[in-house]
Amino acid sequence: MGEIRKITCRSCRRDWQVQTGCGLKHGMLENVVPVFPEVMQKGIYKSVEDMEFPIYDFSYRPAHCEYCCKIVSVPVFTPMGKSNFIGGCPVCGHDTELIQNVEDTACPVCGERALQEEEMGLWD
Repeated sequence: MGEIRKITCRSCRRDWQVQTGCGLKHGMLENVVPVFPEVMQKGIYKSVEDMEFPIYDFSYRPAHCEYCCKIVSVPVFTPMGKSNFIGGCPVCGHDTELIQNVEDTACPVCGERALQEEEMGLWD
């Protein structure tokens, strides 16, 4: 079950709601692949074609989009022993940078390191 998180800047008071984690349906590869852009889907299938039973990690993670200055949820697919596939910004389609630690991340609007997060609920 995933979490719904609210990320707020204490400086400029902007806030974003993101979904993190994954749902029950994401345990099946055929439900995971369609959440990625079409150009990535072939690469994802190719990354697991040598596995009889595909072993992978999947989750939505918070990310920062420098193009549209938003914090968004992006899908991240990691086949066992291989490189990540990271979905683009759901707002503008550009590349994003994953947020490792919210408190160490600059606000995409004001640039201050004043972000905080809180759990708002769960999703599946």
